[in-house]
Amino acid sequence: MKTRIVHTKVWRDEWFVNLSQEAKFLWLYLITNDKINISGIYEITDREIKFDTGMEITESIKEELKPKALFFKNWVFIPNVDKYNKYRNAPTNQKAFETEINNIPEDVIEHILSDTSMYTSIYTHPILQEIINNKSGIRNKEQETLNKESELGENTDLPFDWGEEKINLEEARKRLSEKLNWKN
Repeated sequence: MKTRIVHTKVWRDEWFVNLSQEAKFLWLYLITNDKINISGIYEITDREIKFDTGMEITESIKEELKPKALFFKNWVFIPNVDKYNKYRNAPTNQKAFETEINNIPEDVIEHILSDTSMYTSIYTHPILQEIINNKSGIRNKEQETLNKESELGENTDLPFDWGEEKINLEEARKRLSEKLNWKN
């Protein structure tokens, strides 16, 4: 069972106090529902929210929650999710965070990174910085793999074990075709 802490000082927070009743309820729902996770980026439809809360979700209510909740398609991002719930400090939770980030569609990440409604620069926000670093790290690894694969395809000097002797690809092909009685 997931646990989330809601600090009582939220009722004195100027941003929260100025929200409509519906936006307050939606905010509390977004930070305590069973889909919220370590990254603060999760998929949830308006229909699910309506089913759980009984309230109609309008774009104006979503707009009220900016920049503390960003919506895109059926995804929501709570930038300060770890402000009071520091679950990512454990190494296993860090791994879970990385897995969550890797499962977020690219267009959702790009939308979050391009949103300018946040108070702080997206490149200084800790979670967004991790997203940027993580995604670029994955791209770099993918590129390295592609580079190695293309190098392997062109390289005929790779060593192959032929008993005690190491030979290159061309020699291995030649010996194999001789052994199988293939003609070139």
